[in-house]
Amino acid sequence: MGPLVLLLVGASGAWIAHLTALEAWQPLFVAIALAALGVAGWRLWRPAGECTAGQVCAAPRFRRAYRALFVAVVLLLALVLGLPWIAPWFY
Repeated sequence: MGPLVLLLVGASGAWIAHLTALEAWQPLFVAIALAALGVAGWRLWRPAGECTAGQVCAAPRFRRAYRALFVAVVLLLALVLGLPWIAPWFY
């Protein structure tokens, strides 16, 4: 994702292709991201009765907004994780 962000902000050059220092750690980062999404999803879709009155999680409007944002983040992460499989379609 790092090289893509650099390209989006205008940085370019052959040196971007050599940003592979963290590639060996990719499975760990993916596992951490999926675990964090699992915990966040569990907290977002738990019953509202577990929230005390006055907390943000008890307000239906905020719960809907957080859930929509969560779904958007999950879709973005799925796109990023699936990019190695769909990238050959564009070459």
